[in-house]
Amino acid sequence: MNAVLKPFFAPYKDWTLYAGFSGGADSLALLLMMEKLRHQVPFRLVAVHCEHGLRGEASLADAAFCREICNKYGVEFLLFELDVPQKRLPGESVETAARRLRQEVWQNLAGQKKQTAVVLAHHAGDRRENLLLRLGRGSGSSGLTGLRSKRMLNGVLYLRPLLKMERSQLELFLSESGEARWREDASNSDICYRRNFIRQELIPQWEKAVPGVRHGLDAALDALETEADFLEELAGKYVCKIRRAGGAVTAWQKVPPALHGRVLRKLAKRDLQTDWIPGRAFQAAFRDWVIRGMDGALPLSGIPGCRWVFRNGTGCFERLDTVPQIRHEWQWRTMPLEGWQVTFPAALPEKIALDEAYFDAALLPETLLVSSGADGDVLIPFGRRNPVKWKRLRVDRKVPRSAAPPLLRMPDGTVLWSPLIRHTAHAPVSRNTSEIVCFHWMKGR
Repeated sequence: MNAVLKPFFAPYKDWTLYAGFSGGADSLALLLMMEKLRHQVPFRLVAVHCEHGLRGEASLADAAFCREICNKYGVEFLLFELDVPQKRLPGESVETAARRLRQEVWQNLAGQKKQTAVVLAHHAGDRRENLLLRLGRGSGSSGLTGLRSKRMLNGVLYLRPLLKMERSQLELFLSESGEARWREDASNSDICYRRNFIRQELIPQWEKAVPGVRHGLDAALDALETEADFLEELAGKYVCKIRRAGGAVTAWQKVPPALHGRVLRKLAKRDLQTDWIPGRAFQAAFRDWVIRGMDGALPLSGIPGCRWVFRNGTGCFERLDTVPQIRHEWQWRTMPLEGWQVTFPAALPEKIALDEAYFDAALLPETLLVSSGADGDVLIPFGRRNPVKWKRLRVDRKVPRSAAPPLLRMPDGTVLWSPLIRHTAHAPVSRNTSEIVCFHWMKGR
């Protein structure tokens, strides 16, 4: 194991690595491997456990087990209580809500931070299951190879060093390490869940009918990854050509339709600062525009207030609201910003004024965004789970748009705080908070 993982982690010397630690065999094996390696390839190791609030006492026991293991090996431990049932959005499944909330944790811990990464314990079996799940959804090569050993997503670097290892190898490693106990999630045996069905029923039966099918799936994944990398590189070249042509339809007509989605995704990262994936319906309508070159607009699924506009033979992303007049990338720990003050109090005050907001400093990225609000903005107010339009909150406070202070945002545009109007539920101060940061909107005094 050491011979395989040491070269993998060698480039991350002196980094902070947040290891997802559920307490299961996979994540326990990963944690112990990293614990041994951190003395050979020095890096800061932090175990992160997300307690979803879904399985009652069993879930709490998982968290206690993870804390016990970390204390035993002297590993830093962070516990996040996600409370999935309370924070589910309307129409959102439990699995989707849990995934969204975990991604928020990773975003807050590692988003846009230098020499920081999230390390996850997905193994070879997870990689195959992901391939079959995505295949059933009609994904292309990039989607089919979504589990990569190294991937940047929304400013977070994800590392998966175990993708070539089998679950049986990880359990053997634990046994040889003297850690023969780990936590088992009872829901993992329920074949009503698609992933469990694939793992416990589909692949074993397939293996009986077609011996060696697991190796065949692995070979297919390796080939798909190579092809996806080539297509991504090619898409980047077309992005440059589209930009030089000012988005002209004549330039788009030279882009192979197979690359439309990838080129659009790269443009969205640049123009909208978000990782948007164009759906099949959008791409079909987009191809029609490339052929016909007619004026029109297409809304962007999942990005409220944004659309793709075709106008006078060119196309571009456009926000429905006016372009913000204020936009600053703010390194809030080190860089002063006019009108704002940052302090680090020892505790929360009894009463919090509307011109100040308190956050868990460890959950914020080093760089935040300060920009004007737009009526299409939404935020999740503190104490609530559903997003609310900023315009509605502003009107309720009787704050004219012209007088509204700029919003404090995450790098992806997510609203953290609207001074004089409303605090949000992001990066809350809790009993696990080690450092509190207070932002003051000084022009509101």
